[in-house]
Amino acid sequence: MEYTIGTPEILGNVASLHRVAAAMARTKAMAGGKGFKKPTYDGALRNFTATLIKAARAGQLQVCNQFDSPGNPDELVAIARKEGRLVEIPCDSDLTIAFNVYVNLQQLNAWAATLGRTFSITHDGAPWMDETGWNNVVGVPPDLDYRQELAEPEEVEINEVLEVETKVISGAAPVKRSRKPSWSTTAMPYMKSLFVSGKYRSASMFYEALMLRAGQSDSPFKLVNRELYCTDAGTTVSKSTLGNVWPQIRAQ
Repeated sequence: MEYTIGTPEILGNVASLHRVAAAMARTKAMAGGKGFKKPTYDGALRNFTATLIKAARAGQLQVCNQFDSPGNPDELVAIARKEGRLVEIPCDSDLTIAFNVYVNLQQLNAWAATLGRTFSITHDGAPWMDETGWNNVVGVPPDLDYRQELAEPEEVEINEVLEVETKVISGAAPVKRSRKPSWSTTAMPYMKSLFVSGKYRSASMFYEALMLRAGQSDSPFKLVNRELYCTDAGTTVSKSTLGNVWPQIRAQ
């Protein structure tokens, strides 16, 4: 089995464990020639991430930081946190490790050879990196972009609360459950204020500005898996979703 990993050119032959796992998961999700299967991708990404971390902790896979300096996963994460360049994924220690721990292509293939696998690296279309070692300004990782290009149907948010009527067996009147406000309703005052205070020529530029400010005390957003997450609405907001309300944001 052969896998191709997309990484920023500045990294050379080094890739994060997340990108390695994503390359493996994409291949599995496309198997069978029936298009991209998102449930398969999600499950495979989680499993491959855990497999890589387990191999690294056992010393079977030699890992490093983004500068190709070797170490064990937990030490590398601790150092990244101390140096202020940690990319932390809330409530997910495996993903935090995967985003901050890297592997040299030679070491990766030495480990993969025992499993009958081969990896290669491409820099075509890979995003640039900022000073934290990740494309925080550009946006989501390649695996998420890949899903969008395949025009997968949008998932229903797990935390979305729908207004439903429940019939009670006893014959009592239907009960209506409360509905959470939409993300745009919750975040619109903040977004309009930010738009007025800056010069944003496109929804893409504005999305990047929101990402840079995510997590600040006045922002309704935080970053989750490299996307905006509106806490009050309980939903993620992609760049394309923001584009749908861009005219409302610009309206005075």
